[in-house]
Amino acid sequence: MDARKKLGLTEDEGMTVILNQNLVDTLQVFARYAYSDGTLTNVRQIAQAGLGLNGLIGRKDDPTGAAFSVNIPCNSASRTETVLEVFHRFQVTNYNQFSLGLQLIANPGNATENEAAGVFYARWRISF
Repeated sequence: MDARKKLGLTEDEGMTVILNQNLVDTLQVFARYAYSDGTLTNVRQIAQAGLGLNGLIGRKDDPTGAAFSVNIPCNSASRTETVLEVFHRFQVTNYNQFSLGLQLIANPGNATENEAAGVFYARWRISF
């Protein structure tokens, strides 16, 4: 990301590699790795693996999935956190997706007084 002077944010650089493979028509596996300077997020590396199953809840284009990730911080004051996530994505139209998910975070990196945290999320994605 470029620097954002009005917000006082510095520049951050990184890269991501994503591997995705359909095993059969309804089952896919994926793996992601990301590396960053971490100046904005304090996350140096992320490794994630998971699987998705299409058609589990309704339509064949709607995947339900689970993923596990490990997030390694830049700062030694933060902890390495692990995340278990489950989600369902609704393909609303060709260019719209709506997702619901739940994350269980063990050893939250910047909340050293907590052993675990839970996050529920809803996301609307519009492609154009």
